[in-house]
Amino acid sequence: MENEIDPALVAATSSLGAFHFPVAEAAEWDHHKPRIAELYEKKELKEVMQILKDEHGFTASESQYKKQLAKWGLNKKNVKSGEYKAMIRKQRDRAKDGKDTEFYIHGNKVPAVNIARFEERWRKKEGLGEGDAFDDVPTPKSLTFRTPSPEI
Repeated sequence: MENEIDPALVAATSSLGAFHFPVAEAAEWDHHKPRIAELYEKKELKEVMQILKDEHGFTASESQYKKQLAKWGLNKKNVKSGEYKAMIRKQRDRAKDGKDTEFYIHGNKVPAVNIARFEERWRKKEGLGEGDAFDDVPTPKSLTFRTPSPEI
């Protein structure tokens, strides 16, 4: 068949000896999507990959998983530029009221150091000053925030 993968090619190794994963069909990804999404909510990608392999015999490379997660809109662990900008805007607005703020993207806490690092890089790249507050950036649905609990 024209679209069939030659098993000899699948098992081939590169000059470095790395295994080449077969390309899973779209139907196979769709079949496993609910389980992958469920696991990826709470686990790291490598754990998800191992569980799918153990439970279902499903193997794919990390890059294949990442591509598929992005296609499904589940690449929640990568914070997008617009999300960072919204956090900076919100952080500045709340700081005017004397409030500290914790941010979450898809329920995952975003470390304050990551926000500061993005802001510093963005200011250098775009030549922006301290006062530029990204006023035109909307708050994405993926973003939640709260005042941190007091330290006891």
